[in-house]
Amino acid sequence: MISVNITTTSNRTSLCAATIYSFYNQSIRPDIINLWISREPYLSDDGFTEVPKFVEELNMICDLIKVHFVKNTGPYRKILPALKEASDDDVLVYADDDVIYSFKWLEELYNEFIKHNREYVVASRVRMMKKNFTGNYCSYSMFPVITENIIMNNDFLITGVGGAVLMKKHIRDEYLTNEDYLEIAPKTDDVWISKILQLSHSSVVTCPRGLSCIMEITHNTDALS
Repeated sequence: MISVNITTTSNRTSLCAATIYSFYNQSIRPDIINLWISREPYLSDDGFTEVPKFVEELNMICDLIKVHFVKNTGPYRKILPALKEASDDDVLVYADDDVIYSFKWLEELYNEFIKHNREYVVASRVRMMKKNFTGNYCSYSMFPVITENIIMNNDFLITGVGGAVLMKKHIRDEYLTNEDYLEIAPKTDDVWISKILQLSHSSVVTCPRGLSCIMEITHNTDALS
């Protein structure tokens, strides 16, 4: 089963609706779209008292969206709960809630994933973590976005805006249950997820073709964190 996973906050539902609608218009349509939200407030999220109205409207077109109410862990909800619940054969895709993904986005990522026999994580927007002359990592702004199709074993930083494909096997169980990120990195899920992938000895294949398939929505709404 191929699932696309996303989270949002109570003040970003219009953004999320547009993003999810773009999932409906993919050349390869996912089997299910999982929307992970919470009732309780956390960070900039006031929480949801009910299922967002757009869910019913879009499900009338095609019944794809399943809403899950989970513990509010902010941006981490877009993939960690899905990995915990997934079977070993499930293919999971995660994405951000303020992006329009064009027609070929999922196809590009999925084909790259299958090309490598599901061995590697695949992501379209990956930064290479660079070190300075003292041996310490440079600031985030100095990490270049990879524009070549390569396999990276370490020093990679996947950014959710481009989407990523993975399976349960790519992250060790001990990291799926570890919630230290709530104190260490509550707002920087891209950094934490990339780190636990590396600690799990999972490599990532960059899929720069997917970069042309993303259009970030310009808005003034608070970030997920």
